[in-house]
Parts: sequence; C-alpha cells; structure tokens
Amino acid sequence: MGKKRIALITVAISFSYAAGYVAKTVLSGIMPLIVEVGVFTKKDLGAMGSAFMLAYGFGQLVNGIIGDILNPKRLIMAGLIGGGLVTFFFPYVQYASLAIFLWGLCGFFCSTLWGPLSKIVAENMETRIARILMLFLTAASITGSMLAYVVCAVVSNWETAFFVSGIYMIATSVLWYLIITLLEKRKQISYKTKRDKLLEGQKGLGINARYLVNHAIIPVTIAIMLNSIIRNAASFWIPTYIKEAFEVKASFSSAIIIVLPIVNLVGTIISYKMLPLFKDNEHTLSACLFGFSSIMFILILLLGNVMSIAITAMFLASAAMSGVCNLLFSVYVLRFSKTGRTSGIAGSLDFAAYMMASLANTLIGFWVEKFGWSFVILTWCIATVAGIAASVVSHRLVANKDFNIHQ
Repeated sequence: MGKKRIALITVAISFSYAAGYVAKTVLSGIMPLIVEVGVFTKKDLGAMGSAFMLAYGFGQLVNGIIGDILNPKRLIMAGLIGGGLVTFFFPYVQYASLAIFLWGLCGFFCSTLWGPLSKIVAENMETRIARILMLFLTAASITGSMLAYVVCAVVSNWETAFFVSGIYMIATSVLWYLIITLLEKRKQISYKTKRDKLLEGQKGLGINARYLVNHAIIPVTIAIMLNSIIRNAASFWIPTYIKEAFEVKASFSSAIIIVLPIVNLVGTIISYKMLPLFKDNEHTLSACLFGFSSIMFILILLLGNVMSIAITAMFLASAAMSGVCNLLFSVYVLRFSKTGRTSGIAGSLDFAAYMMASLANTLIGFWVEKFGWSFVILTWCIATVAGIAASVVSHRLVANKDFNIHQ
C-alpha cells in the first residue's frame, strides 16, 4: 500500500472532517460574546445548538445510509459547500427563529461527513491502518474545534468568527474534490455502492437485527448516547459555565477553552494506546473511562468553587469521553467493515448520539436557569455512571466471541 496514497487520503479526510467541526464549534466558542453584546439570548442560543445537533443527528442517519448508495465524494463536497455558505452568511440573520433554522441546516450539511468518510477508510485500508486513520479523524475533529476556539478568541467581533469558518469550509471542499478526483483517476481509491453491486448482480453481505444484537449494538448505542451528553452537549456549555460560575470575562472563557481540544486529543491518543492493556477490548476500557469521568464530576461537586480544580476536572472528564468516543467509533464500528455497511452503521450510531445531545442541550439550558450549574453537573455525573453499566453489558455480550470476527 503506497505511502503517498495513504498520505493523500489522510489529508483529504482530516481536513474535511476538521472543517465540519469548525462549523460545529464556532457557535459554542463565540457564544459568551454573543450573549454579552445581547444579539441573542441564552435560550435562543441553546435552541440553535439543539437544532444543529438534531439536524446533525438526523442527517447522520440519512447520509450514513446514502453514503452506502451514492458516490461519497460528491456527498461530502456538497456538505462542505452547503455548510460553508450557511456559516458565512449566518451573521446577517437578525431573527432568532430564522437563525435556529439556518443553524439546524448547517448541522444537516455537516452530517454528510462522518458516515461516508468512515466508509472510505474501512473499504480502502487494512485494519491496522484503518484504525490509525479513524484516530486521525478523531484528532481532526478536535483540531477543528481548537481552530474554531482560536478564531473565537482572537476576533474583534462575533461576526468575523463565522466569516472565517465559512471560508475555511468552502476552501476545504475544493481540496477534498481535487485529492479524491486524483486518487480516482489513479485507481487508488474505491467505494462500491449498493448501486454498483446491483449493476454487477451482487447482493453483498447483509446484516440483520439479530446479528447486530449479538454484537452488542444496543448497549453500545446506549453508551454512545450517554457519552454524547458529555462530549457534545456539555462541551457546548463549558465556555458559558466558566464565565458564569467564576464571573470572568467572555474573552477569558473563550481563550481558556482553546486548551480543551488539546486535552481531548491527548485523551484520545492515551485511550488508543491503552487498548492493548485491555486485550483489545474497547468495552472494558470504555467502562474505566466512564468511571474516571464520574470521579471528575464528583470532584467538581465537592470542590467546584475553586476555579483551577473545577476547570481541570471538567477538562479531564471531557478528555476521557473523547477517548470513549474514539474507541466505539474507531474500533467497534470497524469490526463491521466486511459487511459493506460501515457508513450506515457509523451514521446510525452518530444519529443516536446527537439525538441525545440535542435533548440534553435543550435541558441544560433550562436546568441552568432553573436549578443552577451544580444540578447540571450532577446529571452529567449520573450519565457517566450509567455509561459504566452500558459498557459492562457490552463486554458481557461479546466476551465469548472472537473480537476479530469482522476484520
């Protein structure tokens, strides 16, 4: 397998996925400033975040399935261009209802990335390289978030953050198209769709509900949903939590949050390196990481009045949840690579994650105003404890099965 080919695919998928996370994160990063200048209320912004996650999650289900049917190159390019245009023109929207709709539309465009990208990796790489590239995708999501936070911290007004993010997405769509087209011409990349198989008279390898249940799809889905509460919904509110809990300036909370993606990336890498210690069992390691996050949230509840302790514990909990996300999407999902349904499975799991994140995001906005941050953090702690249980059940379901059955 040529190193240049792997490098080109890595660049294409990493820049594209990072672009999606730039759009996904920019509202969260600039939210304290938007609230400060009074453009939209926290309730409005919470609704925008929920709309994005709802549309993103629904789009994961739809586009994940479409990614197994149509050419993923065009699907991904359309998503990048559409998301870039919405992000660029978002500051011109003056009405909250329209802003909520458009930010939801941006979420749908961004949902064209994960499933099709997973399919390209799974169907073009051997297992060892595929796992590394899936780790690169996770790193790209964190890098994209970090880039968005950096932009939000340095811009003089909130509108510029959206302009820069939109331009980056559109530029990335061009890069994606050029690289993948080059690889197609060289016949160095392939992705057989259902349409191709039908034309060739092939049925492909099907999977039914029993097959999925036997391989822990239900508890894994629950674990992913619980993980999403922290990884997506909680992360969305962390800048606001820092500003309100410790009464700091919006610029300070936006600046310090730049560290969060770096911490998440480190957590992702450490969890991947720890996998051999757990005999390649992503479920038991996930249970341990959920447990670690629980301890961090308990620490915040007990000593949360000390800013350094609260922020450190919050960041470490987020890092652990990034590790769980990587394990379930980069290890568990790839076990289904031989079924030819990687895009659909990855998209469906992401759909479940973002449905939960959307619900949690709305509830957090309500709970903060009604009960305060301590109550919200308690709910995050409960979610991680439930994640331990889901991971243990997953482990028991697959304990007597060959962990390499799909590879």
